[in-house]
Amino acid sequence: MSEPPVSTEVPFDEQVRRAYKVARDHVTPTFDAAEDHLKVPRGTLTGVLDDIGFIVVMKMATTIEPILNDALEAEIIRLRRGQEDLAKAQLLADCIRSEAKFGKKARLARSLQLIEEKHLDFIESLMAVRHHYAHHVSNLPLTIGEAAIKTRVRNNDKQFFNKLFGNAAGQLDTASEEELDVVTRLGLLWGFAGFLASTLKVIRPPPPPKIYGGAIASGPIGSGPIAG
Repeated sequence: MSEPPVSTEVPFDEQVRRAYKVARDHVTPTFDAAEDHLKVPRGTLTGVLDDIGFIVVMKMATTIEPILNDALEAEIIRLRRGQEDLAKAQLLADCIRSEAKFGKKARLARSLQLIEEKHLDFIESLMAVRHHYAHHVSNLPLTIGEAAIKTRVRNNDKQFFNKLFGNAAGQLDTASEEELDVVTRLGLLWGFAGFLASTLKVIRPPPPPKIYGGAIASGPIGSGPIAG
């Protein structure tokens, strides 16, 4: 009797472990920078892959809001320093002080080109899921996928998954129940990390390249510094 063939398929749990490791390795520098900026303990954000759905959404939402406020504050400082538009600077300051609804601040940031359209879509969709969780205590045990499905139905938005989960949205229709939780977590993670990476640059722009004799210090790609 011949022996049964040896399965070469990677177990699902191992696939998840590998996917989470790749994701963590990629987003950790951005999350570390955000944690330092917000003065919260290391690992606060990276740990979202291990949290229950409600906590994941709440951590992201309560990180996005102060980061977005700081981006608006940075724009106020830039406008006032350059004497470019003091009236606009005052309008921003009044908006922040008035504790305007978060959606208004996000749309204002977009109108000032402080965030991209895809980041505004992500923020508004995430806040809609947060609202669903917060609407009733019975919603707290829902996975991210379950809460997102209910939110999409309530909002009657066919593009909701694309806005919230980005490229991962295409995998949702064929995902099993256990795959759905992994895919939605990773989709949220990439959208969240993308927003943070982009917006932290608005808050603390990288220094301009040094100029030596009219040439950029780094020179042509791969050439190293240029002597003055």
